[in-house]
Amino acid sequence: MFDVESLPMPTAEQATGGRESLQTDPPRILTLPAELLSIIVEAVAECDPPRFPVSPFDRENITGFFDEYLRARLWEPVVQGGSLGWIKLTHVCRMWREHISESMPLLWSQLIGYFYQRGALDVMLRRAGDVVPLSITCGPNDVSVRMTNSSWWLLDDLVSDLGSPADCQIYRSRIQSIRVINLSPHHPSISRDPPPSIFSTFAQLRVVEVHCLYLRSRDLDEDRFIDDTLMITSPNLREARFTNYILPWATTELTHLSLVLDEDEFPGGLLISIFHLIARTIEVLEIDSCLPINYFKEPRPVFSFPRLHQLHIRDRDEWVNPFMQVFYNASVTKLNFTLKSSSLWPDQAGPAIRSALRLLRYDVDRPLQFLAVTEESCAAGLNLSRDYVRLTLAQEGPSPGWSAHTACFDLSLAIENQRHFRNKYHECVTEMLNVAADTISNIWNNIVDLELNLPLWKHFTVVQCLINKLSNLRCIRLSDPMDPESLLTQATKTILFPQGIFGPFIPRLDKLWIVQSGEWTPDVYKLVLRALAEALASAISLVNNNYRADVLIGRFHIVRLRLDIVQQSGEVQSAWEPKEDLMAMFGMVAEKVELRFL
Repeated sequence: MFDVESLPMPTAEQATGGRESLQTDPPRILTLPAELLSIIVEAVAECDPPRFPVSPFDRENITGFFDEYLRARLWEPVVQGGSLGWIKLTHVCRMWREHISESMPLLWSQLIGYFYQRGALDVMLRRAGDVVPLSITCGPNDVSVRMTNSSWWLLDDLVSDLGSPADCQIYRSRIQSIRVINLSPHHPSISRDPPPSIFSTFAQLRVVEVHCLYLRSRDLDEDRFIDDTLMITSPNLREARFTNYILPWATTELTHLSLVLDEDEFPGGLLISIFHLIARTIEVLEIDSCLPINYFKEPRPVFSFPRLHQLHIRDRDEWVNPFMQVFYNASVTKLNFTLKSSSLWPDQAGPAIRSALRLLRYDVDRPLQFLAVTEESCAAGLNLSRDYVRLTLAQEGPSPGWSAHTACFDLSLAIENQRHFRNKYHECVTEMLNVAADTISNIWNNIVDLELNLPLWKHFTVVQCLINKLSNLRCIRLSDPMDPESLLTQATKTILFPQGIFGPFIPRLDKLWIVQSGEWTPDVYKLVLRALAEALASAISLVNNNYRADVLIGRFHIVRLRLDIVQQSGEVQSAWEPKEDLMAMFGMVAEKVELRFL
């Protein structure tokens, strides 16, 4: 993104007589073909998303939101956002306004509703042109701006306030996506519903999202699903996502559905009605914390979901287990399965995981070879949280920027660490590993690439349980074998690595990547690196003493060793000693050593 200050300074001749020439010479970026320039602007906008004007009160409420999984996935991006604000988009300079603001309707059509400055709505609609589809976002700050309690004010404006009825109809016919964010606290006398029959005016609507921070049980009543005044009547609707809320729809062509509640339940009959409505066409289905307690313990209708390929389920094990009967003969290519463990987990978790894994369409000719282990956290009562691990498997390693919440996975498994586990959470992980091995043949033997995105020093027991199941590893990435807060103390003690890394079944690693963060000084560098080198040499020596290592005669145990030293705060400091001297410490354990200070 360029600024006036980035333009070349004029010479004296230009300042006096060549001013016209200066004004007609655009910056080089504007000489690019329009297609390439639009790709650049789109990439910048994706890296720097629009920022809602969220109040400090709303931001504080999000920070204290109880469900940490949902907070990280949905609410934190809303209140954090980026810095792509109204000023940056509209007031950079005259050329920016001419070439970007006035000439890129696709950019503006996606931002309608993010900004509340006076006249912003009219400006955005004008710049979106007369043809491209519109995406409307009713943001979280509407209460303070409009002094009303409706989350739907922007849609109401589009229906009633934009010029003549004919002009309004033109805009309404172009709306293909509606997203409503409601952070308003619960108030029994205030309706969160849209104006009656408003959706009958949006015939081309394809996507609806309504996300409410606070749950209100009356918004989940079964009778709402047959209320014609709330009905989304667009025959083109394909995607619906609801958090702590739901609206009825009429189409039977839905392909994506997400139902998320904050520790409550949809009526069982309502869920069955929804499944009847979507069973033939649904492709992506998410059910999060909304299963009824006892409803599915009795025999219920079952569905084959012939087009379903991606399934997300997260709920208590004792409710998920009977619910899985619904997916009779279904088959998916992507499965995200998370259990909130109960005190009955020894009896419930295994059968629930087994039922879910049987849905996965596993191709023996394209095995899952990549495994990432990620640290997450969940609420554990009394305003406490506990860490747990998520196992994410894919056919191959991800691209940069990969996240466990993206679609770059084939299988994602987790059991949240509730307070009744105490210090035995590793037993729960072992159960999950065993059930997976019993259900999918060779699921762990096929893993060759392991990425541990969690501090090893804190989850050592869990990692050890996992490593014991993986016998064909070739690449391993470890994070923080030492506590970053006490590097000097731990560097004088024995550093442990999981035994299986250098066990008899993994005689030679193609790559071992160790990332150690902390507050570094040149003295600490040397001490910690020496401790790591000694720990690796000791672990390898132990294997040589206990097992035959004929295949390793004359060969290194590690082909490539990469060490990333990450500075947690402040500037990165280089070590006093040359890198070559520091890397020489690892000369007996690795064929090639890389050392990076980040």
